[in-house]
Amino acid sequence: MTLLSPTCSFCIIADRPVFLDIFRDLYFELPADLESVFIALMRGDVVSKDKLNRLVDRGIISVQGGRPIIPAKSAAITGSALEGFSPVARHPWRYLPEIGAILFDFHHRLKSPGGLYHIIQRFRRQKLAANVSSPACASETGRACELARQFTGLRPGIPINTICLLDSLAMFEYLRRRNIWPTLVFGISQRPFSAHCWVQLDGTVLNDAVGYVRSRTTILTV
Repeated sequence: MTLLSPTCSFCIIADRPVFLDIFRDLYFELPADLESVFIALMRGDVVSKDKLNRLVDRGIISVQGGRPIIPAKSAAITGSALEGFSPVARHPWRYLPEIGAILFDFHHRLKSPGGLYHIIQRFRRQKLAANVSSPACASETGRACELARQFTGLRPGIPINTICLLDSLAMFEYLRRRNIWPTLVFGISQRPFSAHCWVQLDGTVLNDAVGYVRSRTTILTV
């Protein structure tokens, strides 16, 4: 059976597939000849072994294990935990050391080869083991928004530069420890190319603005 490699994810922009190699943290497109082969596989067409092997060699396709060849998709954004709320004057500072420890841990892990891939695989295993149900109930969404605002309010107290990937990984972990299971989303825009990462719970983005997130095409969800 032909499957998408576990290290690879993709989206479709202007009828063309754009890929994310999670292990190498690399975004890329295929040359025209290989792109047509990949699109044929996506349609369920039969392709020659020769052509298939070229995609296997590039780490895009797997014949031994992986996921269906389907573009990434995330829930439509309907609101933000951070928009329309007055800044909270005081935050429970007792959580600052925990947030700092999470950020420093992921900052270190991301520097190692395949660091992002291993973090994502761990998140996937944890969500699977937790048997997460969807969608979240209203009370769970409300609590997630409160925790997201708490995290965001305390974040400036940590002496590490704010980066969407690092901060989204850390917020995911902070919520996970409190039995809130959001979705980690990677999105891109083209011409000029830019990549972004955020956390959402169903249709509520927890650490970004609605308009900014809606301008991206989802390429990976966790």
